[in-house]
Amino acid sequence: ETLDADDAVRKALWRTPDAVMAAQWREVLTHRTGAYLAHRLDVFWQALATPDLAACLPVHVGVSGPPQMLEALQLAGRQDPEDLAMARYAERFYRTPLYSHLTFAAIAAVLAGFLLLRRDPGDAPIAALLVGALGFTASFFVISVACDYRYLYVLDVASMTGLLYVALDPGLSRRRRRLT
Repeated sequence: ETLDADDAVRKALWRTPDAVMAAQWREVLTHRTGAYLAHRLDVFWQALATPDLAACLPVHVGVSGPPQMLEALQLAGRQDPEDLAMARYAERFYRTPLYSHLTFAAIAAVLAGFLLLRRDPGDAPIAALLVGALGFTASFFVISVACDYRYLYVLDVASMTGLLYVALDPGLSRRRRRLT
């Protein structure tokens, strides 16, 4: 989040009384609802589809942080050649669907539908995982303030889990086998 990057803005935000902030919030929601929803959609789209991936910190390599924090943790900031090689490798995939949560949302929706259609008892937990990840992702329409890539990583992992689960038995109707 860059809103408080400027010292003067950060101080002004923290010094603004809660009642004033709440009144401004109500004003925006009740009298500028369309503008608010359009803004929320823009922020959510950036987090979900990551059209400007570089702004969402998709990969971080090495050790970095505020100097006082690194000192307190007795760490030295660094980026080794291996770190930089990993970053270059990851960058190869930036313009692919692999770094778009939208891709994983589509996969999760299709898999959840498939599992709910198949209705095998073992499918229910995976379907619930996928639907839960989609619901969690949808909550970012309301709560997201930045598009840090890791915020929606749960959707990606749930989708990959669902893919693996279905890949192990992709049939629409499962055949029950008895172990002898």
